[in-house]
Amino acid sequence: RTAKTSGMLTVIEEEAVFTKNLANLEATETDTVKLICEVSKPSADVSWYKGDKELPEGGRYEHIADGRKRILVIQNIKLEDADEYNCRLPKSRTSASLKVNELAAEFIA
Repeated sequence: RTAKTSGMLTVIEEEAVFTKNLANLEATETDTVKLICEVSKPSADVSWYKGDKELPEGGRYEHIADGRKRILVIQNIKLEDADEYNCRLPKSRTSASLKVNELAAEFIA
C-alpha cells in the first residue's frame, strides 16, 4: 500500500545585513580615501549616500564590490567632501563621518 502526499515549501531568502560597519575617517585635501564596510552576502546590492544625497558612480567616486566588501573610493578629496557618508541595504544602513583637513600652505622663499 502506498500513500502519497504533496505540499509546498516556500523558502524566504534572508535579507543581507552589514557584518562590518563603516569607520570614521580623517583625510587631507587631495588625498584619496576608501570607506569600507562588509555585507553578509556577496550578491548584496548597496547604495552610497553623502548625507541624504545618493552618490552616483563616476567622476571622483568609485563603487567597488569585492566579495562581501563594499568600498566607496573618493579621489582628490576637497574640503566640501567633509560630511556623513552612509552605505544602505534595503533594510539597514551603516554610516561614518569624513573629516577633511586643509592642505598646509607652502611658502616659497
